[in-house]
Amino acid sequence: MKFVRYTIDTPYPVGPVHLYLFERRGELILFDAGPPTHENYLFFRKNIQLDKLMYVFITHSHADHCGGLKFLSDNSDAQLFVPKKDILKNRLHKIILPHYERIFLSFGFPDNVIKEMINVFSSFKKQTVIPDNVKAVEESKLLEIIKFIPFPGHSISDLTYIVDDRYAITGDFLLNGIFQTPLIEIDPETMDLFDNYAAYCMSISKLNTLSNMTILPSHSEVHSPHEVTKFYVDKIIKRASFVHECIKEECTVYDMVKRLTDTLNDPFKAYLKASELVFLKSFVERPDLLKNALKNIGLLEEFYERIENFQNSA
Repeated sequence: MKFVRYTIDTPYPVGPVHLYLFERRGELILFDAGPPTHENYLFFRKNIQLDKLMYVFITHSHADHCGGLKFLSDNSDAQLFVPKKDILKNRLHKIILPHYERIFLSFGFPDNVIKEMINVFSSFKKQTVIPDNVKAVEESKLLEIIKFIPFPGHSISDLTYIVDDRYAITGDFLLNGIFQTPLIEIDPETMDLFDNYAAYCMSISKLNTLSNMTILPSHSEVHSPHEVTKFYVDKIIKRASFVHECIKEECTVYDMVKRLTDTLNDPFKAYLKASELVFLKSFVERPDLLKNALKNIGLLEEFYERIENFQNSA
């Protein structure tokens, strides 16, 4: 099946995002929907035959990936597929917010900063409108030529789509040269903190399922999933030393954020930094999860000594 890659500018720090449009028997299949911007909507009108758009698949519900979904719902007859947990997060938004407050209180954040973060989460929802007519990917009968594999970690819901057993549309799970912070999230099914570190380790354990496939990432280029993973693991080990020292001093996550950055005046950046530190703290507390994951994909030998030294110093 032939495809075209489109690159769309976004107003977010991550920069431009890639969308992938496949054609099958005259029908169009789009993977991800870009940001909620007029420029993106204009792009759709100029470059995609919306009357032939039959399916839209979303990798995860961050604004640069699903912000254009409402436009496509209003201007095409396409069937829209979104990860189940993203649909739940959207529908249970008001119920979930108090649980974010609870989690950030446990991390030592003061009430005023938490309130600003809650406002940020509410703004996220406005940028990621999920129409009522979407279907949960995991509960739907997909085309026989399209499969999906959960690769959570960057978010609670990341899905990789496999087309023709040849192409892997990986969303933000594989990004070249980018340490894409796994975000603090509440699991909408349990209302508990999502363990993104354990999820990431589970996901990289499955990395060999993408062997010999062409990787179609959402940002930049990816030629080798293993090289991306090595970059990411290297950053985890290097950055975890700071967290390890803070844990010995019984610092809260809020204390760590204050030590590391002056982003507390920007609630969004404070949220990103807190997310990174919580992820690294999980590694410090459970390094064997990462070791086992690396062993499963043949990369443990390259990092074994560094992780062992880290454990011995902990």
